[in-house]
Amino acid sequence: MWLQHKSLATERRYLMWARRLGAFAGTMPPEDFGAEDVTRFLSWLAVDRRVSCATQSPALNALVFVLRHGLGRDLEGLDASVRAQEPGRPAGSQPT
Repeated sequence: MWLQHKSLATERRYLMWARRLGAFAGTMPPEDFGAEDVTRFLSWLAVDRRVSCATQSPALNALVFVLRHGLGRDLEGLDASVRAQEPGRPAGSQPT
């Protein structure tokens, strides 16, 4: 992360999200994490934890970065996860 000029705060946030994914995945080794696991985690954040869009989006960015650059995995199919809704916006509505 340092080589890509990420700030220390960004580095800490990315590692925090990686740890949270690891805790969510249980005993699965990190090298086995795939798009399905990240999708389940992001959906869990939106549905069960009811996080905002402002929380879920950075989590997605962090996990994609960590898995791509840390484990050499490109993740496809992450758009299948349930996306958090913006406050005050009904589910399924699109911005104008």
